[in-house]
Amino acid sequence: MPLSEFLTTHENPFTKEKQRTLDWAGLAAFSDPVTWFAPMSQPAKDVPLSRLGGRPVMAPDTPWPTASSGPMTFAAQVDFAELTKLGRTDGPSCPDNGVLELFVDVENLGLGFPTEGWKVLYVVDARGERPHPSGSHELPVTPLRFGWVRGKAPNRRALVESIRAGTFIAPTRDEEPAPDHRVLGPPDWLDDRYDGFFVDPRVELVLGDQGLKAEKKALEKAEKRGLDVVATVRQAREWIVLWQLESDERSGLCWGDCGTLYLLVRRSDLAAHRFDQVRCVVQSS
Repeated sequence: MPLSEFLTTHENPFTKEKQRTLDWAGLAAFSDPVTWFAPMSQPAKDVPLSRLGGRPVMAPDTPWPTASSGPMTFAAQVDFAELTKLGRTDGPSCPDNGVLELFVDVENLGLGFPTEGWKVLYVVDARGERPHPSGSHELPVTPLRFGWVRGKAPNRRALVESIRAGTFIAPTRDEEPAPDHRVLGPPDWLDDRYDGFFVDPRVELVLGDQGLKAEKKALEKAEKRGLDVVATVRQAREWIVLWQLESDERSGLCWGDCGTLYLLVRRSDLAAHRFDQVRCVVQSS
């Protein structure tokens, strides 16, 4: 299909409405459940594996992730076994166990699509907490609890409405999910405009891999050079948000100017546990 025709269809990723951009992502009208997690209101007697800050679970012989500035900061980890206990039966396939960990170079992590300054580890055999190496900054530990929302929940307001409507499944239903941390499900992107249009960052990602910007003129030129631009843009549908972490002053996490960090992964890579294929997006307000 020629680009000119493609841009007249419902698949056109360039829109002046942010809500329309979310619809474009092809997430079956947000039918993928949103798994939301937030700091526990009361200190936990036994700190769960899912947490912000503190110490990660790592085997003693696993190298600690480093950046040019030295050891990275352990930011957070999510226990897939805890997600499994929620009883999710739909949405993207993910591991039944193991722990996904995020390390960041807090001072040097850039905006956009950084290729450096962050690292994810997938730990299958959690053997205990690993002390931080000399020179690294240890954030205060914040235990996390989980809940999930059935269906449409692309933003904070929808999450709150789900709580009030009783469709929010969680140990506690009476508090607003702030900050908005989530695993899987539709993301809550910050506004991302190009020439007055909203463009889903996943489209930016697949185009960027081809050395292109998400701009119509750039795509028209690429098509004239022989690139199947439409097929390239459609590849963005395979990418989903694995993890969304908002800036959280209480835990010491801050992305740019009160921004949000997203980890993206292809559905096929998630199903195969290929976490080395994860990509990072950092947006700032």
